[in-house]
Amino acid sequence: MIDLLAEAESVGGRAALAVLGHPYLDQWASNWLRTRGDLDEAADYLSALAAAAAARARMTFAVDVRTGDGTVVLPTLGAGTGLGSGLVRITGTADRITLHGTDGHADVPRPFTGAGAHWMPVRRVELEGRYAIAVEDLDSQRDCYPWPPQERLDDAAAARFGDTCRAAWSIIATDFPDHARGMRTALASLVPLTHSDDAESQGATAFRAFGSLAVSLDTPAEAMALSLIHEFMHMKLVAILDQYDLHTTDRRLYFAPWRPDPRPISALLHGTYAHFGVCEFWRRRRGADGDRSAHFEFALWRRLTLHAVQTLLDSDELTACGRQFVEPLYRTLLDWGAEPVPAHIEHAADDVAYAYQVRWDLTHDEASADRDLNRLASAPRPSWLPAAWTQAPGAVRTESAAGAAEPMVAALIRSIVTGDAPARADPRLVDAVAAHVDGQADRAAHEFRSAIDGGAPEAWVGLCVASRRSDPVGRPRLVRRLYEASDRTVAPADVSAWISAVLDG
Repeated sequence: MIDLLAEAESVGGRAALAVLGHPYLDQWASNWLRTRGDLDEAADYLSALAAAAAARARMTFAVDVRTGDGTVVLPTLGAGTGLGSGLVRITGTADRITLHGTDGHADVPRPFTGAGAHWMPVRRVELEGRYAIAVEDLDSQRDCYPWPPQERLDDAAAARFGDTCRAAWSIIATDFPDHARGMRTALASLVPLTHSDDAESQGATAFRAFGSLAVSLDTPAEAMALSLIHEFMHMKLVAILDQYDLHTTDRRLYFAPWRPDPRPISALLHGTYAHFGVCEFWRRRRGADGDRSAHFEFALWRRLTLHAVQTLLDSDELTACGRQFVEPLYRTLLDWGAEPVPAHIEHAADDVAYAYQVRWDLTHDEASADRDLNRLASAPRPSWLPAAWTQAPGAVRTESAAGAAEPMVAALIRSIVTGDAPARADPRLVDAVAAHVDGQADRAAHEFRSAIDGGAPEAWVGLCVASRRSDPVGRPRLVRRLYEASDRTVAPADVSAWISAVLDG
């Protein structure tokens, strides 16, 4: 099959290179080399790949491929189905290919786009002029994302997906011509994903599948446009990192505002670059209809992304080339920070960004908290703190959904300001967040404390946000620990004040 591949490349030129550049060839090869896969499986995959390249090159050929389920995928062309298990012979001439199996036979004339009883073609969505993308719902190697791919779409679902792709592309081509120019060159296919558990739209990039991205099947057009820009930023950075060393080896973990878990420098760099694209998207979309959502998202993501950029620059893990790459992002975000946003939206975005930081402070940096506890233990003990407080168990986890990308309090603030319904909501927090957004700081703090005492750990984030401009609760991880040790008999703000007096006095 290697000889056939080489001949197809020689004879077919660009037509055959479309197969050799198939995004999931690299994915398959990387997996096979990493796991030292089965030689027969490799022979079958490469034979199918050679058949696809030879067919595109209009060659006369014959290859055999084994199948266990009666399906043989020819990358970039389609799949023969219902052929029976065992050996399938694939033959080709200048104008057609045939697939002969033990239970079925497919005769597929060029250009291989017509469906038949035993043939499912790769569908393509025409986006503009001569630019089209493949809808990849056949290749087995597409199952390389955090969410599973859709099975073969029926005609109605494929039509809806195609309509959404065209609508999303219209947004990108009109509002983001620089991104569109890059996508025309590098983006070859999209993988429809199954729905996520939280029903939110998802997008994904596989670093070994350059040229393909994945998006949720029923993503609305604007959300798909945003997801494509976000994921394409990841894809571009994959290519850049293939040529340049922007950072040293991962040595430490950092706060990434969009993630609840700590991230190494490589992941922080990827996330920062991708969210720079998110920030750019909402900056441009503010002019589309002037809606509150676009203003809010721009105000929020310029804050969070700038924080991440500063973290990168403050680290010692960027190379000189990496600093040259990141510094222009920093300067641009500073310029964007001066652009006006309605005051109440700016205020809400600032609170949401603070909620992300509080969530991090509550769940990380245990070593620092332990050092501070040792200093507190040696200080004069206030009357509300029992003598055996150092033996009290550590605080419980901050959030019942600790893996959620956004703190629940942040999601509720967002929903009130933008008018979009939150994906999830603890009813114990709804009234407290509403009071905070309405400027009723004392009531909000009381409601959040009641929710904490009632067993809603996420309310700690809300309490810190609601108190930050009057009685700020600093070092929330320590405050939570001592508040629990006091049997909740003292106000968290008073606990925070004592901690600050000891540690900062």
